[in-house]
Amino acid sequence: MEKKQARYLRQSGLTATYYYRETTTVCLLVNSEATEIIARGVAICSPLDQFNKRIGRAKALGMALRAFMVGTDSGLIMKRHAHHPSNLAALRFGYRSAHYPQPKEYEGTILKILQKIRERKEVKVD
Repeated sequence: MEKKQARYLRQSGLTATYYYRETTTVCLLVNSEATEIIARGVAICSPLDQFNKRIGRAKALGMALRAFMVGTDSGLIMKRHAHHPSNLAALRFGYRSAHYPQPKEYEGTILKILQKIRERKEVKVD
């Protein structure tokens, strides 16, 4: 993540978290309380490319930031974007950039984990 992007996320009170589904990288921008997904960015790796975690994260973060700044969904994912049968899972996200998306089942689990981590950080040990 570039320094400018990291600073922008901190100033906006957002946290970026990532997860992977086959050859798809997903970035979730979550509010500071970890109660809501503000934006989702999806990067789909072509079967002609070598999967690279750093590049996938950068592209997914860019898509998520676009959704956050523009305030709307964009980049409808079509079957032709899922170049290979292993990429068909990406179709369920709907958009490459989604603003206030409906959380998928796995994303709900991620939010619960982030909330527990946040609660542990708030507990002060004397």
